[in-house]
This record gives sequence, C-alpha cells and structure tokens, in this order.
Amino acid sequence: MTTTRSNRRRAAVLAVLLAAPTAITTAQAPRSPTLLVDLNQTPHDVPRSSSPTDLFGDAGTRWFMATDPGHGLELWETDGTPQGTRLVDDLDSGDLGSFRGAVRLPNGTLVVAAWTLATGVELFARAPGANRLRLVADLVPGADGSEPRALTVWGNACWFVLNGMELWRTDGTAAGTRRVEDLRAITSSWVPIERMVAGPGGLWAGGVASGRTLLHKAAPSTPSVEVTLPSTALQQPRFLGTLGTRLVFSSASAFGFEPFVHDGATGNAALLADIHPTGNSEPKLLAVEANRIWFAALDPVHGRELWLTDGTPAGTRRVVDVLPGTASGLVGRERSAVALAGGLVFAGSNPQVGTEPFFSDGTAAGTRPLFDIAPGTAGSAPLDFEQHAGRAYFSAIDPLHGRELWSTDGTSGGTRREVDIQAGTAQGTHTPLGSTTAGLLFAADDGMHGIEPWIFDPTTRTASLLANLAPDPINYGFGFGEVLVHDDFALFVAHRGVPGLQPFVTRGTLATTFPLTPAVTASQNLIWSLGALPAGAVFQAESTPLGNGLWITDGSLQGTRMLAPLGRGSMRRATDPLVHDGRLWFEWDDGSGPTLWRTDGTTSGTGPVSGWPSGQRFLPKAAIHGAMYGWGGNGTEGWEPWISDGTAAGTVRLADVAPGFAGSDPTHFTPLGRGVFFVASSPQTGAEPWFTDGTPAGTRLITELVPLAAHGRISEATSLADRVLFVANTSATGWRLWTSDGTATGTSPLPALPTTNPNAQPTGLARIGDRVVFATDPGGPASKLWATDGTGPGTVGLFDGSQLGAVIRSPATPAGDGGEFVFVARDGSHGEELWASDGTLAGTRVVTDSQAGPADGEPRQIFRLGDALLFQAEDGLTGKELHRLPLADFGAALARPIGRGCGAHIVADGVPRIGRGFALVLQATTGGAAGLVVGSAPAFGAPRPTCEINVANPTALGNFTTDPQGAARLPVQVPNDPALVGALLYLQSVHLRTGGPLFGNLELSEGLEVLVGD
Repeated sequence: MTTTRSNRRRAAVLAVLLAAPTAITTAQAPRSPTLLVDLNQTPHDVPRSSSPTDLFGDAGTRWFMATDPGHGLELWETDGTPQGTRLVDDLDSGDLGSFRGAVRLPNGTLVVAAWTLATGVELFARAPGANRLRLVADLVPGADGSEPRALTVWGNACWFVLNGMELWRTDGTAAGTRRVEDLRAITSSWVPIERMVAGPGGLWAGGVASGRTLLHKAAPSTPSVEVTLPSTALQQPRFLGTLGTRLVFSSASAFGFEPFVHDGATGNAALLADIHPTGNSEPKLLAVEANRIWFAALDPVHGRELWLTDGTPAGTRRVVDVLPGTASGLVGRERSAVALAGGLVFAGSNPQVGTEPFFSDGTAAGTRPLFDIAPGTAGSAPLDFEQHAGRAYFSAIDPLHGRELWSTDGTSGGTRREVDIQAGTAQGTHTPLGSTTAGLLFAADDGMHGIEPWIFDPTTRTASLLANLAPDPINYGFGFGEVLVHDDFALFVAHRGVPGLQPFVTRGTLATTFPLTPAVTASQNLIWSLGALPAGAVFQAESTPLGNGLWITDGSLQGTRMLAPLGRGSMRRATDPLVHDGRLWFEWDDGSGPTLWRTDGTTSGTGPVSGWPSGQRFLPKAAIHGAMYGWGGNGTEGWEPWISDGTAAGTVRLADVAPGFAGSDPTHFTPLGRGVFFVASSPQTGAEPWFTDGTPAGTRLITELVPLAAHGRISEATSLADRVLFVANTSATGWRLWTSDGTATGTSPLPALPTTNPNAQPTGLARIGDRVVFATDPGGPASKLWATDGTGPGTVGLFDGSQLGAVIRSPATPAGDGGEFVFVARDGSHGEELWASDGTLAGTRVVTDSQAGPADGEPRQIFRLGDALLFQAEDGLTGKELHRLPLADFGAALARPIGRGCGAHIVADGVPRIGRGFALVLQATTGGAAGLVVGSAPAFGAPRPTCEINVANPTALGNFTTDPQGAARLPVQVPNDPALVGALLYLQSVHLRTGGPLFGNLELSEGLEVLVGD
C-alpha cells in the first residue's frame, strides 16, 4: 500500500476535525431518553384495571390472569407479598397478550400454552428456579401453532390434546414431549376433545359428534377405551369430579342430560339418577369432598336444588328444597359454593331472606340461611366462594357498604363483613381469588387504582393493595409489535388507540415517524414484518379492500405498494421468512399446498418457485455460505435437515437422521468454518450436534454428548471465530456452555461458571464483536450477565444481580460497531432500565432512567437506527411510547456506511475511541489511482440514493494513492480527550482514474458516518 508522510499528517488533521463543536463529554449518570413520538394520546376517564382472575396454585404460590397496558392478558404469580408478585413472562412484547392456559407439574415445572407471533400457540415451560419460560417444542413449525388444548396434570406430566383427538403428554422438555395415542383409532367417529379430568383411576377425555357423547379413559399402562353412553343429544360431557377410581359426570343420554358414574375399570357407565324424567336436570358441580360430591340439579317439581352423591345410585339424593315449589333455591353461577367444616356454604334463596349465604350439613334439617346481609327479601347476591384458613370467603352486597368481602365459619354468629375497600355503596370487592400463606388473594377496586389484586390478612383483619398491575399514566401508550430496520429507516407495527394494528415507519425524528396509511388501508387483523431487501422493507398485511397480501415500502407513502395478493383469509402468516441472495424466501400455501415462495421486491419477481413438487415442503431457517438450510419433508418422513439453492432441483435432503415419520426436527443452523453446525434428534441419540459441508455425503454426527437419548438437550448455538459455542445439558455436566470445531475431539464443555449455582443455564447467546454475551439464571429472581471469548479464562461476569434482586431481560442488543451492546436490567437503585457494556466489567453501566428511581422504564423492542437507539419505554406520563437515545449519550462508537457510491468503497477497520487508533480502508477499481478523503462535521441529512457527493460542505482531509490491487489504508489516531466523545463526522473518498463512471474520470465511495466513543 502507498501512504506518504503528508498522508499521515493529513490523517492527524482528520483526528483534529473529529473534535467538532458538537462534541460532548461522556455522561456518567443515567439519562432520560427523548420521547420520539406520543403515538397514542387517548385519554381515559376512569382508572385502568388489570382485572385479575384466579387460575390455580396453593398456599405457597398462586397464579392468576391479569391484563396490563404493556403486556395484554398474561400469567402472573404471587406469594401474597408485593415483592413476590410478578409477571411470569412476556413472551411476545406488546399489548396483544400471549396467555392461553397453564398448569403446574408435581415437580414444580410450570407448563403454559401461549401465543407468539413467531410460533403461534405452543407450549412453553419454566423449570423450578428458572426465571423465564422457554419453548418446549414447536409442534407445528412457524406461526400457525399447534393450539394445545385441555391441559391436565396426571401423574408427573401435563397431558393435552392436539387436533381434537390426539392425546399428548409433556414433562416440560422437548425430549419428554410425545404423542401418546390417536383416539381416532379406537372410536367410530371423529370426536373433538374439549376437556379432560384426571383421578386415581386414570385420565378421562370427553367429546361429542354426530349426536353421540363419547368418553375416553386412558390408564398408565393400557390403551384408551371408549366408554359406552346411550347418547341422543349433541352436548359435551361435563365432569363433576372423581371419587377414588370412579368418575362422576353428566352427559346427554336417552334419559336427558343426567348424572352418570364410570367405575374406572370397564367400558360402561351407569346412570346415577333420572332426576328430570321428562327433560334435563343439567347437573352443575358445587363442591367435591373426599367421599361425596355436591351438585345442583333441576327437576320439574322442586326446581334447581341441592343434591349429593357418593358415586352410587342409592347414594344420590336431593338434600333439601331450599325454595319450596318449582322455583329454584340455588344460584347456578360458577364458584357459588365451597365445602367447609363438614358441610357446604352456598348461595341460596328463599322467600324470607332473598338470595343469601346458606349452610348445609347434608340433611334437610341442617340446611339454613347463615346471615341476612341485606335485610328483608332484597338479598345480598353472594358470589365467588373461596376457602381460606378454615373460613369461607365471598363477596356480598349490603345497603351501606356495597359489594365487599365477607367470610363465615359456617355459623350465623361467625358470619361477618371483613373490609370496606371503597367507602360508600360503590362496589369495592369484586372477586375472592385464592389462598396464600400471606392471606387471601382477592380482586378489589378502591376507586383510585381500578380492579387490582389485594391481600387480606385474617389475623389482623386488614387488607392492602398487592400490586397496581395496570398503572394509570396520563395516556395509555401504544402496543409495540415487530421492528424491521432497513438502511436509514425502520418499519414497526403498533397499536395507537384505534382498533387493531398499523404499520409505521421512522427515520428517528418526530417529523419522519408516520403510519403507512392510507397507502395500506389495513383491516388491522394481520400485519407482520418479514425482511429487508435492497428495494425496501417487506411485510404482510391484511388490507381493505385488497385482502391478505405481500407489501413493500421504501419508507415513504408513495413507495409503499402490494407485491402480490396471498389470499387464504386473515391471520395466516408467511412461514419462516428468510433473506438470502437479495431475495426474501418463505413458505406459503395458496390453496394448492405449501410451496416455497420468493420475492426480489418486484411484482414480477414475486411468487412460488417454479416446478415445486407437490407434497414437498421446505422451511428456510438460515442462509449460510450461499445456500439456505432448513426443515424439509416430502410427506413420507418427518422434518429433516435439507439444503436449497432456491430451485426445486437444488432443494435436497442432507440426512435422514430419524428414519420414519418422527423426524429429527433440526435446529440451530450455525456457520462453522466452511460448513454448518446444526442440532438434530433421533430415538437412538437424542438431541446431538451435527456437521454438514452442504452435501449428503458430508453430513455427519459430530459426537454423541450423552449415550442415553433422554438425558441430553441443546438449547442455543452461535459462531465465534472458527468455532461454535452452544448450550447443552447432560447428566454428567448439567447445563454448560460447550465449544466445538466440528470434530468429536474438538467438542468439549467450558469450565463450570463461578456461580453459587454451577448448573445455572446459560441463555440468550449473542455474538458481539469478538465475544459472545449470555445470561445465566441462578435460580430465583436474580440473573447474571457474562462475556466469553470461547475459553474458560476468557469468560468474565459483567452484571451480577444476585445481591440486588436484578433481572436481566435482553442479554445483548448491538449498539455501536465496536463490540458495545445494551441490555435491560434492574438493580437496587433503578427499575428495569437500559444498560450498556463494552464486554468488560468496568465498562458495564446503566445508561437510562426513563422513570426516576425504582420505577420500571421497561425498555423493549430495542433497535439501532443511525447514531441512536430507539425503543419502547414507560416515562410515567405518556404510557409506553417510542423513545430515542443517541449513542453519544453513553459513549458508544460507530463507523457505518451510508448512501451509495459508484466504483469505489470506504470502510473502517475498527471504530474511533478516544486514545485508540483505527484505520480507513479504501478501495478503487484500478491500481495506482489517486484519491482524496473528504469530510464534514454534522449535520448530514438522509443518505443520497444515487452516486454523488454523500457529505455536506466537504473539506479535503487527506490524499492517497492505491496499490496495484486498488487498495489503500489511512491510519487514524484519536486523541485521549474526553471532550471528543460524541463527535460526529461524515467521510467519503474520491478516486481519480481515466474512464471512470462520473465525468469520465471519477469514482466515488459511499459515505461513512463516524461517531467517537469513549
């Protein structure tokens, strides 16, 4: 390379110019990010409510559903204390809500059915001591989801139903998730299973089809049997409870809808009583005790009244006619009774007191009203009975206090009002929820916070607000969906107070942030970003009147257009979008079967791959070494590793790892040298590491980490230099970070991390510069952040929350170009805020304080756009909105290409940091070309889309001559002056050669945006 002494002097001038007047000093204290735009300014007149609803749990922990403006309907947990009340997880950022159902296994594992944009509804699990939910298995790959239903705990597993009649089980791990039985094989007609119940005698599943009610029973070691019922009406069986090995249920039959019992052994069920000889008694469960079941049933003489059964016809009887005559004496609402002290507390009604709490010991003489809470016949309408510490709690209305919390010990003298949450006759208490060691969990509204979870201490008989899950800022804020960064603009999906979602673009300022409407007149049911192409950002939208289609935008309304209609109605997403070779690839079913599609950003270049074989599928997962790797199948086998060059002929299987229909479900395709690392499973080896050179002959198992398939699991992988780092769990090592060069001898675990829990699972692997960043979950609410160079000595802790109750949510989002990254964490002084790190302990610091003090700013959806970070955050005033934080505010360094050149190129080798050097690497099309670097201090507008001067008011900074290969290198030393941190400069190179594309003798490079870091 040719660099003269005068070049070096001019390079020094370049360093001086970096100290532009806009330079700022490094900010040591966390900063408040700038509100970019207040998208949702919808005011509200009443306090917001999270409206908690109890699900399950015990005195130690209860889980409940609640809705808050930042997360939508999600699963929460509490031990009855404010500090122990937390969101289980937010699997899909934004306010759409992901929760669909959950159970807890006997070993403490939490199994949750939840929806995300990427997976649809699938099962997620959280092992005891872990902080986060993790995907158990993507049973239906892509965004469609497997829609698991009827989650039921039986034995040590969660049993569930897929496709209406497939019985599955899981222990919360991928290896322990399998289909047990297809019930269609033992029944004469397809019957969708909607509910299941477990007992000592087995697992029962109920369904209905073609006027026949069917009941299936599964036992631990025997196939399911179909229980015979003489059904004549189209109604689902309703489970009342189990008594030992017997199941008591109600179902449509020749007798009407009546109670039945199944003995747990045969294929037959017996009628317990024909309560309504000329119609349906419609039994409804009230409570289950060890040897009897209370239920409400209707007969034509007495109306709906109180009944008992011990599971035999002789032991099935009406207890009493609470309201004599054909009128009903029982309120039929859910949770309208609870077993207590050898009897039942329930909502009953008679002419003397109206609807009030009653008690029954199972006899007519022992059934009586407990207390006339609303004197006279008005009735207090007691609701939602819950047992806690030997008392029955419920909400009821009295004339002076409105609906509040009451309790009883089963006697008139022991029945009392406990609290008056909202003074006066307004409704204060809404719903008793469940029992905890700290007291009774209930939902209440004090008139200031909306309906939120409260705790009642029966010892002191006082109640307190447990958590304000839906706090009440001035404005609601907006729901932030997916983000796609494209050159100088970003496409994101948001909910801003109008129905549904809308696509937005931003270039980082208020003036350049706007919705893509009316260009996309969205019906607002379906908007998903797919990928960034040179021509623009590609997204899928359901619009009016064009329907479901593939769209592209260049960041302007005029440049937003539909590429192709997709059809198939709303809420169906293009599967596994992947950008490769300047095109976006995805799988789509246009009605004739799933096919590989591609688009180059033009209408003519959008459509299915020609000649695609019928029945063949390919789901692209990764673009590596000029090819696409992913899941493939042809209908006769399960998902196996395939490779594709984008043509039908060039899409082939690499290996049949798990022969037959089971499939190996390959994951974690990662570059490794000139080949590809991936993980595949088989019945013989379990989940193990594989390597391929892109050919079937060159595809092989690297090593068998664990001899027994059930003991191994690999959760994540990423490239680092010429190796792959991956996370694996074996019986010998527990959860550990492993390294591999693609050979058995070169595959080994890194040393155990120096934590109090050496089996803490590494998670969130992210390549940042020459290191990999990851977090560990040591058990409990804290977690730790690490950086590694792939060796034991090179693995260092960056952030330890074990002493501060910290939570790390986003292990690594790249900030500058020099290995700087940001993450979200909470410590003892700040709530959830944005932190930055350069990969060292000393360089790890908090950088934002969106809400001063311990309040959570909750930064989410963090992405870099130009010289700033954009993210959603809560500032306490506007709700969750889009905020901007300049990289200079926390000393991040940047050197990124902008605009477009013609013929020449300029890039940075390294990034500018004070006291350090970097270099400008210049490239022309011919050797011996004379050149000039020009630059300007800020500000520079949007990059030019064509070949022209890409800096404003250019000043000559240095000249050079390229070597015979057309290259030159210009070193730069940045002075060790803190005042230079944040200095911004725009550079471009101009090359002189005869016959050049501009004016016959000039070549221009793209621009280079340079930001000095600390």
